[in-house]
Amino acid sequence: MRWLEKQGHRVRGIDLADIALAVYFEEGNEDFARTAQGSLTRYEGLTSILYCGDFFELTAGDLNGVVAAFDRGALVALASGHRGRFVDHMLRVLPESSQILLVTLEYDQHLVSGPPFCVLPEEVVALYENRCSIEVLESAPTDLVPPHFQAQGVDRAAECVYRIIKEH
Repeated sequence: MRWLEKQGHRVRGIDLADIALAVYFEEGNEDFARTAQGSLTRYEGLTSILYCGDFFELTAGDLNGVVAAFDRGALVALASGHRGRFVDHMLRVLPESSQILLVTLEYDQHLVSGPPFCVLPEEVVALYENRCSIEVLESAPTDLVPPHFQAQGVDRAAECVYRIIKEH
């Protein structure tokens, strides 16, 4: 997120852990104001607004003006039965024409289950195709897998990067 800020973008995000948000501002030497906003806590700095709380409490008003979202860990953290609700909510609160940069992980789930969970391209299509256009930007092998994966025999995986545009 700091890289995006350095490129001139205002950043918004959400996390369940209050400490993670405080550390984010502390590491960036950025002052922030902390206020209650409904069931969420809002951390507002010079170039970032971060919320602490339940993702499903985030509203379209909280994301007014947002043009893009970056998901590098949320979808893969959810078991398959919970991903549909997550994507539905994200698409309800993101403004029209927003873009999503999604990073997924593919590996043999017969060897080990997540998190992070394997999310195959056909699932990405099934989750997003009714309201979005989907473009695969890159699919590349990676040997950067969690230690518990390596212990179970998974020494390779593939990272896939998608550009998803909300159309309606």
